[in-house]
Amino acid sequence: MKKRKIFVGLLLGAAAFGLAACTTGGNSTTSGENTPSTTQGVTPTTSNTTPSGDNTQSTPTAQKYTVKYYAVVGDEDAVEVTAAAQEVEEGKTTTAPEAKLAKDGYKIAGYFTNEGCGEEFKFTTTITKNTKVYVKYETLSTYDTLAASTNKVLAYDFSTATTLTEGNEFGATTPTLLTNDTTNVKVENGAVSLAKNNFLVDFGKTLGTGVINAYFEVTFKAVKTKEAWLQLTGDSYTKTSTEVLALRTDGSSKLAYRVDGDADITNANSPTITQNSTYKILMTIDTAEQTLTLKVDDTVIYENVAITANSFKGLKFTAKSDGTSSKVIDNVAVTFETKQTGALVAAKNEVIGLIDTYKASTAYTELDTAVKTAIDNKIATFKKNVSDAADADAVATVKTAWNTFVAADKYYVPVKAYTAANTAAEGVADAKMVIIEGTDAEKTAVLAAVSFDGYDLGDIYSDAGLTTKATIADVANGKTLYAAVTKQGEKTKYEFKAADLTSTTDNEKIAAGELKVGTDNAFTIVSDGNATYRVKESAVYAIELGKKFTSYIKVTLRDAATITVYAGSTNGTNKTTGFGVYTDTAGTTLAKDVTAVDVTGNGSAPGQKLEFAIAAAGTYYIGYTESARGGRIFSITIDYSK
Repeated sequence: MKKRKIFVGLLLGAAAFGLAACTTGGNSTTSGENTPSTTQGVTPTTSNTTPSGDNTQSTPTAQKYTVKYYAVVGDEDAVEVTAAAQEVEEGKTTTAPEAKLAKDGYKIAGYFTNEGCGEEFKFTTTITKNTKVYVKYETLSTYDTLAASTNKVLAYDFSTATTLTEGNEFGATTPTLLTNDTTNVKVENGAVSLAKNNFLVDFGKTLGTGVINAYFEVTFKAVKTKEAWLQLTGDSYTKTSTEVLALRTDGSSKLAYRVDGDADITNANSPTITQNSTYKILMTIDTAEQTLTLKVDDTVIYENVAITANSFKGLKFTAKSDGTSSKVIDNVAVTFETKQTGALVAAKNEVIGLIDTYKASTAYTELDTAVKTAIDNKIATFKKNVSDAADADAVATVKTAWNTFVAADKYYVPVKAYTAANTAAEGVADAKMVIIEGTDAEKTAVLAAVSFDGYDLGDIYSDAGLTTKATIADVANGKTLYAAVTKQGEKTKYEFKAADLTSTTDNEKIAAGELKVGTDNAFTIVSDGNATYRVKESAVYAIELGKKFTSYIKVTLRDAATITVYAGSTNGTNKTTGFGVYTDTAGTTLAKDVTAVDVTGNGSAPGQKLEFAIAAAGTYYIGYTESARGGRIFSITIDYSK
């Protein structure tokens, strides 16, 4: 005990010595303290010198509580959903972690403070202690399941609906509720009260080959022993819409169905429809297999019975006009999933089998690599066409095209670039041309499908002297062809004449897309499928361009140039306004210094001569913006020398 007192005394002495050593007089401040000064003759004051060290006050950590969630399913004991647990600061609120509480086949019916689910838990309540929340689950109803389906066409529980739309013709572009009698057909108490006449749930589209699930709940307020009270309507429907499939009472109040107005069909399971009773009805119609399954209150009444039904557009609920068969309709839901018939699937598999057999054969495996790559691209297109085929005829078309393709010669043809006879273009790699189409005309077109970087392409020849133009007969495996080329920038004039596009029939349409034409393919006709080239008197041709810039001609200029166009209107009397050279594909902005032109009623060759001075390089679009009519193009010239 004595030793401890001596040690404490030493510590106190050392501390006193340290304090004295740190004091320098004046308003000195002891480190870590604001000590008042005691210098003689001076009134003590508190120093304002900031002490060394950090005097920042730490914020107390907020108290947190745990919110745990327990699943209550029927009479089973509550089970904690551990993944949903939350930490919440004292005095704060929380929200339900619905994603973590989701349970397959169930919906959440509420949140409660006790396992008996008697008192609702409110998420506006501030959390002041560890909390348990009980989540009540209910089995998903048929309506809930269909309403949540990715194949949903429509779902109406009428909880927010107030009125139905009146209309004598039940046609619409989206799922719609329509009636021809808003006096006797009303939305009341979250359901449709049908006292007389009818109302239609319009799908907004035709449901064709596939599986249709149509669910609804119906309460019969007055029962007619024999009537058709539900129709699935077909492709054409009005207030007297075409009945494809109907649910009925058969004369003895039993539930029956009929197809296309044939006799009522019942069986031993068919329930008797009684007044003030509610029935939950699910119809599953497989139009691919032509079958019907009908459930009432989850009991199967008919299962996969054969029917003849191809397509549907809506559900029409009806009641007698004299009010003797009133009813209430609620919770209407429809889903549709496309399905191919067994015959269609077999036809598609046949074509895919032909493709796979070819790829395993030496006719494919021994091909040159370049040819094989090109063929692989074609095969991918064929397979996509098979997949997209909507019916047997479409599959047959693909099959015929495939057989033609397989039978065709497949050539890998190198093409050398020559700027003049016997003079190879310097530093230009040979082009590789693959011919894999069947007809001579198609192969000949491929002869021109060659390009060389930095050069404009002329004709293709069979000799290095560029004396004999190549024909399809010159194409053989390993044979070299020669292309006459001009270095880009050297040529000053490019031309396109509509007469170069010949046809055996008038008004032949140019397919939608881009068609390169003219000198070195310098011009591109961009068609929406409605632009045509048309044989005129004396076999003179013109390109017919659509109104509102729906089709146009695209050119890319390397420098300033003059574009000369011979144009005409679509007939011999009216003029067409808004023709010009534009900088956008919508025909809204004219090229700099260019003014739109009125094209006169000169629909015959050579047309009206129009010149446009284009001041800068770029891509330009030539066409008609008038809303009433398009016009014709006989020829276009690009001249860099002017």
